[in-house]
Amino acid sequence: MKKSYDRTPPTTDPLDEILTLKQVAEYLKCHTGTLYRLVKHGRVPHFRIGSGFRFQKSTIDNWIRKNTSVKVRA
Repeated sequence: MKKSYDRTPPTTDPLDEILTLKQVAEYLKCHTGTLYRLVKHGRVPHFRIGSGFRFQKSTIDNWIRKNTSVKVRA
């Protein structure tokens, strides 16, 4: 029996771009070791392909917004 796969055409939306660990480290302007440690402790949203980590750009952008604190002075 032949498997049915999702035949949705690929999106060209740059927010749905898939990034490597090195690309995300460059995007966040941090060392790859720092990002790897955050991934290892489950603090950054990611998924795996084989032995490598991958990140969806829109998910990283949302993670940044949720984890950004703004100090308000009274």
